[in-house]
Amino acid sequence: MLFKGEQKQIIFNTVHRRKDGSLYPVEVHLELIEFGKEKVYAALVIDITESRTMEKELKERNEILSTIMESAGDAIIMIDDKGNVTFWNPAAERILGYSREEIIGKELHALMIQDEGWNCKE
Repeated sequence: MLFKGEQKQIIFNTVHRRKDGSLYPVEVHLELIEFGKEKVYAALVIDITESRTMEKELKERNEILSTIMESAGDAIIMIDDKGNVTFWNPAAERILGYSREEIIGKELHALMIQDEGWNCKE
């Protein structure tokens, strides 16, 4: 692919071995470049050990947070910057009566009835 000019660069993940025999994950960027009149392959090898560790920790934390949010007894609702619902936990379904399918992507404020006698400045 590179040699035929069909692709400028190939990026792939693999595992390399250190001098001490230990293995570590890498991302390889392989590119065919012209060096004078010759074509040579240049490889940039990036150690991704730290980013893999961070990804694993983030995934574990997200799983814990998801479990907490799904099993909470209180309604947990998340909205985006436009006021559209992006998360609706089972307690929100139970308390407010809307299923997740009915509410995700809809504007939260359009579904809530404001009590005209209620004044938040009091």
